[in-house]
Amino acid sequence: MINDREIEEVIKAHENDPRRAPFGCFLGSSGGWDGRLMFWHESIKSLKHALLELHPIAYEVEGDELDAYQNGLKEIFDNAKSDEITQEMLIAMNENSKTWLAISWYGKFDELIHGDTEFAKEVREFYREPDDYSPIENNEIEDFIEFLKTFGV
Repeated sequence: MINDREIEEVIKAHENDPRRAPFGCFLGSSGGWDGRLMFWHESIKSLKHALLELHPIAYEVEGDELDAYQNGLKEIFDNAKSDEITQEMLIAMNENSKTWLAISWYGKFDELIHGDTEFAKEVREFYREPDDYSPIENNEIEDFIEFLKTFGV
């Protein structure tokens, strides 16, 4: 059952300022609409809570499917060697949620600003021009944050 409080938390995570809530994820439906959105959290604990509790509600996942998803995700988190979400964990998380959710990226805001990962370079290229992956300058941060709110939509 959809709970307005949880939906409001999901919306807030999308609207958070990544300078104050630097743990991000880029995710969306694994079927149908291709849109994905950025969500920003103050801590890894908050991000994990959202993945476990909030996003399933937003996608109306219930019953046995919800139980299987949450149990699988808890196992992935429990087996992790640190709080960080590794590429291997991301693959396992996507396998666990493949019927309704696709997580394209997890990381910190700093990665998107000046990181060297393929995802970070892709985001900056969409923000700038083709083949321009240069780091985001301080005077561009506000515009870049606004851009991230609609990236993937």
